[in-house]
Amino acid sequence: MRLIANSQLTGAYGTVVAGQEFDCEDATAVELVRNCVARKAAPPAVRYETKVIAPEAPEVSPRQPFRHLPVSDTRPETVAPEGDLVFPVAADKSQDRAAHPGGRGGRKGPRS
Repeated sequence: MRLIANSQLTGAYGTVVAGQEFDCEDATAVELVRNCVARKAAPPAVRYETKVIAPEAPEVSPRQPFRHLPVSDTRPETVAPEGDLVFPVAADKSQDRAAHPGGRGGRKGPRS
């Protein structure tokens, strides 16, 4: 068992001074603790350290919030005004196409 000496001790475990940790047999350790000449050593404490990581590059920084800004509605003269069609309107689109002489294509079924 692992103990801490309250005073200088000498035994099968060797000679230890006050405050020094040492190992000894369980039966001997119980006797030393009962006589208040040693105390049980606490298990080693585990300490965790955290570190804040700050980005150094400016391109990694958070984006600025979007702001609604008024935009002027001036159109350049090269843009056609609404209502002006770029393509001329054909009178009747159905007459532009010639009917296929073979009729409707596709698979012939049992109803033909």
